[in-house]
Amino acid sequence: MNDLMIDIETLGTGTDAVVLSIGAVFFDIETGKLGASFHQALDIQDQLDVGRKIDGATLKWWVGQSSEAIGNLFKHAKPSREVLSNFEIWVKSLTPPSKLYVYGNGAGFDITIMESLYKSFGGEHFWKYSKIMDLRTFKRFNNPKGLKIINKGTKHDALDDAKAQAEFVINCLKGEE
Repeated sequence: MNDLMIDIETLGTGTDAVVLSIGAVFFDIETGKLGASFHQALDIQDQLDVGRKIDGATLKWWVGQSSEAIGNLFKHAKPSREVLSNFEIWVKSLTPPSKLYVYGNGAGFDITIMESLYKSFGGEHFWKYSKIMDLRTFKRFNNPKGLKIINKGTKHDALDDAKAQAEFVINCLKGEE
């Protein structure tokens, strides 16, 4: 599997936003199956220490979310540098970066913020710029039946959202409801 849906939960919408958690799932467009998944929460303070930002409006928005979604954000948070390393090792153990397609929900959100997060901690992202896929663009041009993303888990949980988005891509390409 070379297609990877990434979803992040943040405390802002700018490229320098604090990232609360990373969820990702491999998926196979041909077979319609989900593959290996990744989900880790990141330390907030170490991100603030390197200049990442919290947006008040986003923080206020989080207060209105479910207790399940909020609770998942802080469970087992690890140092951000460690999470980024774990994520890269995990992805590279499953597919070579040269074959990897990364998907995010919005051209300027998940992937862009992840790239900025890597830079904040002195690293570089490991995917090719030419293999970044935008789910919003995909929805516009590959959804003739008007399918919706259906989250079977906790809404605004990074892994559950990534799985729902990957299943949406699969269903659109299959032409299923």
